[in-house]
Amino acid sequence: MNEINTWEKETIQKITVAAEQAREKVRQLLHKTEDTIKQQLVEISMELQEGKVEENYVESTLDRWKEQLNEYKQRLESSNVSVSVHSKQIDWTTIIKVNGNQSDNKSTVEKFHSVLGNVRLEDNGLVAVQSGSNWSEVRGTGLYSSGEHRISLKIDKTRLKQIMVGIISSTGALNVTSYSSKSSYGWYCYDTRAYLNGVSTSSYYDGDIQSNDELLLMINCDENKLSLVNKRTGKNYEIPIDIHQAPFPWQLRLNMYDTGDVVRILV
Repeated sequence: MNEINTWEKETIQKITVAAEQAREKVRQLLHKTEDTIKQQLVEISMELQEGKVEENYVESTLDRWKEQLNEYKQRLESSNVSVSVHSKQIDWTTIIKVNGNQSDNKSTVEKFHSVLGNVRLEDNGLVAVQSGSNWSEVRGTGLYSSGEHRISLKIDKTRLKQIMVGIISSTGALNVTSYSSKSSYGWYCYDTRAYLNGVSTSSYYDGDIQSNDELLLMINCDENKLSLVNKRTGKNYEIPIDIHQAPFPWQLRLNMYDTGDVVRILV
């Protein structure tokens, strides 16, 4: 909003300056016309004075002066300046754009919300704590259908790394084993498996995630792909998403298993 407000103020200032410059130019042109006619009237007045002194008025001279005076009168009455404003050529609908993409250095505002299983949410939905040794599902509040969205996560604590991180179509019902859903995509921290449309594969991950790792999950709706960056190792994992299997909108999805495992959303 600050960028829009700044653009509005600057645009109004530029328009005000342009309008004042145009007014000044109109005044100058009108003054120039008036000055020219004044000079010509002075010349006629001088001729009249000379004719009066010499008493040599002739009818043709009087007619000429009369015609000139009528001409000057018409010029004064009709003197105007043509002003053309080309604002119609400006497409105001495209002069400012609002892009739904998140900027490169900002994370999407996200929180944990929906839970199925033994997960407890803390810190106003920013922390998910697994409290039982069985699978649970946690989903975020965000719904993603366009643009790129970045979610920063931290594995605060994990014993056996039995945590799954990814996305799922929001239309699917909560399920403690939602990682096997056809609309589910993501990574299993425990080993080298990634899940694409609910099917495990070992082609997109090397298993190098541990406690205290900070992860950047990037959801790219425009290019239909999901990326995971481990800040400790600098490794970037990427998987394609089949939108026929996982229709929009997408949601953040976690599956957790071991008691005491903790995942945090960083803000």
